[in-house]
Amino acid sequence: HIRDNGMIWGYSGADMDLVVPETVLGIDVKGIESEAFSEQAYIKSITMPERLTTIEEKAFYKCNSLTSLVAPGITDIGASAFYGCGNLDEVYLPNLQTIEKNAFRATGTIDGFPFENLKKVPTMSFYGSDVYNVNLENATSIQGSAFAYCISLTEVSIPKVDTETDMGTSVFINCPMLEIVKFKENTICIPEHTFNGCNFSSLDCFDTIETIADNAFSNNDALTDITIKSVEYIGSSAFEKCKNL
Repeated sequence: HIRDNGMIWGYSGADMDLVVPETVLGIDVKGIESEAFSEQAYIKSITMPERLTTIEEKAFYKCNSLTSLVAPGITDIGASAFYGCGNLDEVYLPNLQTIEKNAFRATGTIDGFPFENLKKVPTMSFYGSDVYNVNLENATSIQGSAFAYCISLTEVSIPKVDTETDMGTSVFINCPMLEIVKFKENTICIPEHTFNGCNFSSLDCFDTIETIADNAFSNNDALTDITIKSVEYIGSSAFEKCKNL
């Protein structure tokens, strides 16, 4: 089903492997409207034409069987668009530029996701997903709990962080498999609860890091060694329950 503006608003078929055409009823397809495929449990894969640029909020909300997304033209993805797609393991989104909050919350591994394209990583956008290697070096803003409870996350590269405006609180809280953290040089601040509940064994703070905020590294049983060079402020409970430190 398509509107005059080119937005697909629903689907009444039963195909498990969907291929979105470039035109429907003579109308050029431009995007997927809010909740268009929400909770369609039978959909396993979807392929979109390059001219399609927008996926609106909750468009594929809780499509539990969805495993593959090929959307070469998509630039914008709305809030909760793929929230709860727990089996979504493969994506092709080479032109993606922006996502909104909860966009990929509680998804699968989303292999191929272009994290390096994102300038802004919204609140809880990957909360509880199965991502395992994330490169955020080009991001200018990572909001609160963006990767909280990502229990499969093992490696992350993060950009320069000056204040909690650049990175919110609890961004990587309770990511127990996180072992490798690559800070970009000139990072100044580690915000509250950033790595609370993670389990990397060592940490080398750059000469430029001045602030380690409250609970930044608490509840890390594996942490045995930390090098602090020029830190001026360590917040309350920053290393609480790091019993092997």
